[in-house]
Amino acid sequence: MKIMVIIALAIVVGILLVVNQPSSLIASNESVGTDINEPSGVMKSKGSNQGLSKLSVKDVNDQNKETFGSLPKPMDKSLKRLIAKSQLDNNGQLILNAKMQTALKQFYNAAGGTINNDQKDYISQYTYSQISSDAADTLVSVIDLYFLYKVKEKAFLETSSHLTRLEVLYGMNTIREESLGYEYSNALFFERSAKTEYHLKIAQIQQDTRLSEEEKNIRLSELKKIALQNNIIKPYPVNQKLSQLKKEISTLRSQRASEELVHQARVNSLGERDAQDLLEQEIYMENWHKRYESYHSERQIILDSGLDAIEKTKQLESLLKLHFQDNEIASIRAHNLQQGNR
Repeated sequence: MKIMVIIALAIVVGILLVVNQPSSLIASNESVGTDINEPSGVMKSKGSNQGLSKLSVKDVNDQNKETFGSLPKPMDKSLKRLIAKSQLDNNGQLILNAKMQTALKQFYNAAGGTINNDQKDYISQYTYSQISSDAADTLVSVIDLYFLYKVKEKAFLETSSHLTRLEVLYGMNTIREESLGYEYSNALFFERSAKTEYHLKIAQIQQDTRLSEEEKNIRLSELKKIALQNNIIKPYPVNQKLSQLKKEISTLRSQRASEELVHQARVNSLGERDAQDLLEQEIYMENWHKRYESYHSERQIILDSGLDAIEKTKQLESLLKLHFQDNEIASIRAHNLQQGNR
């Protein structure tokens, strides 16, 4: 009898132990599995998706990293900056402009020029979790097309050494339109491209030694008039600002300020984009003057040498091609003829 009572008590204790166990480990694991396998933000999980809005950006980011693998830190930081710069119009559509193009370029550089499929998935999911679906559709598409454009740009630039800067610009415009489509290309690049074209044409006129000063001024005036009509440049106030900036830069350089300080003065006066345009123009003009001075000195050595006329002509032709591009050679030859020498 005592034995039966002991057995009965053991059975009761066993039942109580089973009843008081924590929730099923299998159920718990299934729950964790759902959290990992269901991406947050866009695709709906088995539970409610309403809790997403309560998650911080870090929470969403961590979940996506767990699912797709994290981006390199510079790339992740640049992606967040790109999305932070994304602005929507009144219809909820993404606004594409020169600022977005700059952000896209920074993201491309941070990515090292390539993105793999896992990174694409992460970028897509993160983008959809941060901005509206329509805007995310556009941004994800533009990122893909931008990387495609940069591949074609690189291939083009590798074979464009014989082209003038204007010809390179026109070629780039064609590649952008082919890669991104007219709408995206125009929205992202037109403003910057038009200003670059304007400054290159100014340089081209200023360097043309076949033109008199009066002819140069006439052409520059016509070019400026067209640029103003098309809103490529702004009227007098900006020109006044540019004049003041040149004086400031001259003062800084007389004080032997660093180029970083000089460029910061450009940025403070004109903004980042216009400051970069001005810097590129100054670099090009400085480079041209250095090339011409070098050419002029070497040319004089050849002219003063005891070489016969045929050998002199041969060396002078080689010297021209060494220092100048095809479109520049004609104006240099014209200048030389004005001086009474070939």
